[in-house]
Amino acid sequence: MFKSVSNADRAEAGAADVLIPLIRAAATISFAIAPCSLGFVIIAVSEQLIRSIMVGDDPEALVSDLQNQFPYAAIEAIENDHAGLVARVLEQVNTWAPRSLDPASWADRMRGMSAVPSIGSP
Repeated sequence: MFKSVSNADRAEAGAADVLIPLIRAAATISFAIAPCSLGFVIIAVSEQLIRSIMVGDDPEALVSDLQNQFPYAAIEAIENDHAGLVARVLEQVNTWAPRSLDPASWADRMRGMSAVPSIGSP
């Protein structure tokens, strides 16, 4: 089946190709990096929106990853964290991570799973 495309449709598509990068370029993303129980965490925000939270071992690599994730945005460090966002994110990361990565807790879970009889066993 054929679909006709008018010049107006092409003009709209062309306008979107021009406007989307301009809109992305106008965005400013602020970020903060802080040490955490998993290495370092980078928190990126724009206006009132969290854009990205990443964890890694190398702060410079995290900034590079952020720039790659948002290639058209202006990236700048957060001057001061009025809303306490960084502290709240760190609290969540530091609370969650030790429990989920603790080898002893995984060993306990595995022992519990092996105690459950498998389906079809006598």
